[in-house]
Amino acid sequence: MGWTDSHLHAYEIPGANPVRIESPYAIEDMHEEPDAFTTQALISSFLKEEGDTAVYEYDFGDGWRHEALLERILPKDPGMKYPACLDGKRTCPPEDCGGLGGYAVCVKVATGELVPHEDDDDFRLIAWLDGWQPEEFNPKDVVFENPRTRFLESFEEDGPLSPAGTEMENNTNAQAVAYTALSDAELINLMFTGADLLPMEFAREVIARGTRIIAPMAEITAEPKNWERGDAGWCAVLHSVFLTGAIGGKEAVNPLIDTIFPAAGTSNYWITEALPAIFGRVGLCAVDKLKIIARNSAWDWYPRSTAFEGLGAIALNNPEFEPEALSFLVAIAADKKEDPEGRVWAGQTLLNFGKAEHKDLLLELAETVVLNREFSRDNVEKAASGKTCFTQYQKDWLSFYSPAELAARQKRWKKEACSGDEEPESNGQLPIFSEMERAPKIGRNEPCPCGSGKKYKKCCGG
Repeated sequence: MGWTDSHLHAYEIPGANPVRIESPYAIEDMHEEPDAFTTQALISSFLKEEGDTAVYEYDFGDGWRHEALLERILPKDPGMKYPACLDGKRTCPPEDCGGLGGYAVCVKVATGELVPHEDDDDFRLIAWLDGWQPEEFNPKDVVFENPRTRFLESFEEDGPLSPAGTEMENNTNAQAVAYTALSDAELINLMFTGADLLPMEFAREVIARGTRIIAPMAEITAEPKNWERGDAGWCAVLHSVFLTGAIGGKEAVNPLIDTIFPAAGTSNYWITEALPAIFGRVGLCAVDKLKIIARNSAWDWYPRSTAFEGLGAIALNNPEFEPEALSFLVAIAADKKEDPEGRVWAGQTLLNFGKAEHKDLLLELAETVVLNREFSRDNVEKAASGKTCFTQYQKDWLSFYSPAELAARQKRWKKEACSGDEEPESNGQLPIFSEMERAPKIGRNEPCPCGSGKKYKKCCGG
């Protein structure tokens, strides 16, 4: 397949005692012990008899779910090299294309069924697809790689696995053991000294401590000075929010709610852009608190928009709550006595769900609310036809700790420090700068400085 193993993945084995096999870098529900890791388990240990099945999910954001079915068990052919692809249909969807909805748009653009205008967001797909054709498939083109090597390569910054790869794996195992030996207080202290260099093994250990470690993390986010730090401790609030969200449960609700305002006030976009997905993970126990913020028109639009989007994420993950959530948002969006920005942001969340019954209300907001910079008539028409947009609600915030993202950040910091804007320290080590110190604060509705023409929150700020 054409995917690069750059996202989290897992296997689910159904049955009376279902089994979940996770990537070592998958943190979803890691406070519950996984049954196995993909780097340790053989699928043949679970698919043993004809008719046995497994579900493989790749990229928890796009949500590619595949059913693997053991159809027949045949004698081994000595003349065949295994594994082998015997047949198939259609090309693998492009990496990061946005799940089924995004894939459908890619197919239409690639086949010429959809010819986007140069002002349309989909226009960029013409160059991005780079000749990709959805109907092409030849089993002879399928190449099988060593899954262990491929997994390690996917997190190597400099390409193919070198002899240092084994050392990297050993260091990772040693780190995991080292973090396990630390006390809760020592783990908390690392949040102030480790900046954005703390790895996935650290995150897993904090999450494994469960709800007992939420209180000391809440103390970090409750201290105003921690949101403005300029030393290595600038990342402590981020670790606290991300890992509290991963632990989840009712104990996490108040500490997370209390971070909405300081995160907005300090323009900590890493946190503000992750909070909707985090609340989606925490679930229904956060609804009442989010509704209080969402209803209060005296508060700024920024925390209210986070509350709206948090409710949207919860509705996406809990379909039984969707009617209540959408009805709540409709009431705010339709209320002409409501703050215009509040109406628009409630409307934006409705827009994401792509419901035809909201079309008239959203058109009114698009055409009559002066402050509306969020969506246009064209956006409403697309939503009314069923186009959804849940990217923000499915954000994998814990990928912050993945080796790939950790390496990418350090490469970025090094480039910025050596560009003349920031000078490396005399001892040869790069200074630690917070995201807020690296660039001027940019409003989420302002044009993205990268020149894409999109709003910051829909581009680099997302």
